[in-house]
Amino acid sequence: MLRELPREQSIDELGESLLIATPQEMIGKLAPYAELGINRVILNMNFGLDAQETLDAIQCFAEDVLPHFIISDAPMVAQ
Repeated sequence: MLRELPREQSIDELGESLLIATPQEMIGKLAPYAELGINRVILNMNFGLDAQETLDAIQCFAEDVLPHFIISDAPMVAQ
């Protein structure tokens, strides 16, 4: 049996905290974090996707989003 977990976060707040976007929009959404020096993100790309769609989403992120961020010893900076 499934039951809803208690949650203090509203649906609107949840929508603001999730980063669901096109690759170009994702670059813009991640840029403020990079500017703060945050250089790691946790990705969960399998919200109901099958295995191949999840792999495609990961590949898209790796090819279309990550190259816009410089990874070095210094904090990440959006290009």
